[in-house]
Amino acid sequence: MTRTQAHRDADERYASKIVRSPSVKFRTDNPADMLLVAKIRAMPDFSAWLRDRLAEVPATGCPEITICIHKQK
Repeated sequence: MTRTQAHRDADERYASKIVRSPSVKFRTDNPADMLLVAKIRAMPDFSAWLRDRLAEVPATGCPEITICIHKQK
């Protein structure tokens, strides 16, 4: 199907409203990683699930010090 100018304009409007987050990388030679990939693929809407979990994380500070990527004070 050939994309019309209206389709291309709609694509641009959509793209201008989307922020791409950092991606998560998994190793195909790591069985534990592949198990996680299988769990993600089994979810009907991983993006919605992730947004819900992120909404639970406090806006400031670190939810768990063991996974905090910020420098400790």
